[in-house]
Amino acid sequence: MTRALVLLVFGFFLLGCVTSAPSNGPTASPTSLVSATPIPTQDDAGPTPYASVYPSYEPAPAYDAPPWISGSSARPSNPDRGEPFVITASAQDDVGIQTISWESTDSFSIQPESASFDCGQQKSCSASFTFKAATEGMITISVYATDSSGKASPRSAMDITVRPFDYKEPTPTPAPSVSSGPVCGNNACDEKEGFEVCPVDCPYAGFACANGKCEGGESYESCPQDCGLSDIIGSSCGDGACEPGEDANYCPKDCASIKPNCGNNVCDAWETESTCLADCEGVGADAASCSSNAACGYREICRSGKCVKVDCTNDGQCGYGKECEGNRCVRCPSGPYGPAC
Repeated sequence: MTRALVLLVFGFFLLGCVTSAPSNGPTASPTSLVSATPIPTQDDAGPTPYASVYPSYEPAPAYDAPPWISGSSARPSNPDRGEPFVITASAQDDVGIQTISWESTDSFSIQPESASFDCGQQKSCSASFTFKAATEGMITISVYATDSSGKASPRSAMDITVRPFDYKEPTPTPAPSVSSGPVCGNNACDEKEGFEVCPVDCPYAGFACANGKCEGGESYESCPQDCGLSDIIGSSCGDGACEPGEDANYCPKDCASIKPNCGNNVCDAWETESTCLADCEGVGADAASCSSNAACGYREICRSGKCVKVDCTNDGQCGYGKECEGNRCVRCPSGPYGPAC
């Protein structure tokens, strides 16, 4: 009896705990769990329940760049007043060009009836406009393009010089004729002049003894103050050039009448092989043309644009006791043991 009573009291206690427990919300019954919304499948008709979660976006419209003038010209660019001239303009656009137009604040005797040319939405278009200027001077015409969306290109301005009516180009005054040859008596010693042909323009001061320099016309005998015995070494009497160490007594053929240009290694226009062998030896009409010594042959040098024969071009072409100086073989100075070369 007592045991049964205890079990009955314990049962009522448990029942009271269950009914008094706090609730956090409705309790899902097994039935409600089974009846939950099913996961959609590809076989279900109609929009999926996820369409409202991810809204769709329209793509941004492509950027429409304004057109541009790719070229413009005026022909002729300097018309006479009343002479027709044509303005040509070319334009491009990424979508399509509506019109090419012109504008100007100047007045014209003839101008296009329309200020615009219809390009028909072409991406590349060219237009020409014909004018006649009513006034002389500088006029300005600008051209621009407009696309289908109404965007306009920057203005391309052209400046046109309008000349007087029936303008004639001035006849240029011919330059005074200049003689191609030297002019003796103009107080200028030209390239093709020398003392021998024009002493007025190309005076020769001559040599001066006792100036410390051995010059052509002086020798160790006539001017020992300037020249020594060694100065005669290397000179070639009879070649037309009065060289340092030679004088009128030692070599009258060269120094009785001194030719200052003879001996400068250039066969001048007035020199020949007979008058100046030193410069014109081997120079003739049949001599080979040259611009450097490399173009000439053995024992030849380039002189005055011609290959001429010489004694030597290096010391090896001269004999014992001689060396090549000025393309001539000359004796070497003597030393205690023989030639010093």
